[in-house]
Amino acid sequence: MQDRWPDLVAAAEAQLPAGLVLDGELVVWDTEEARLSFGALQRRAASRACGAATLAAKWSAYFVAFDVLQIGGQELLTRPYADRRALLEQLFADHALTAPRTLCPMTTDLAKAREWLQTWTEVSGVEVIVIKPLTGRYLPGYRGS
Repeated sequence: MQDRWPDLVAAAEAQLPAGLVLDGELVVWDTEEARLSFGALQRRAASRACGAATLAAKWSAYFVAFDVLQIGGQELLTRPYADRRALLEQLFADHALTAPRTLCPMTTDLAKAREWLQTWTEVSGVEVIVIKPLTGRYLPGYRGS
């Protein structure tokens, strides 16, 4: 997969510390449509190494981080999400991380979450909101209801 995302791999190697595992989502922004493009994401994911750079120039990819699972080789899965989120925010601050990495916005305000769901889905192609309990542990392979 790394050969399909040379822009993200180069940025990660240049700025991210060793032993880091993030949970998030790859997205591709279509500048012509001014929105996220699942089709462009699929084209980039299916590309071969020889065409990856051309597609990367056409459709910028971003990694939207919403959780940190390991830092410096230390597993964080049993720590509550509130602690992991604080560590994720600190990671972004300490390393001055910017595009192509994006810190997923977070709120505990229900009205703000409703506003985001309504306004972001109308414009940019965002289809969901990730909801995590602040006291919750990370459970690999489990989707809560």
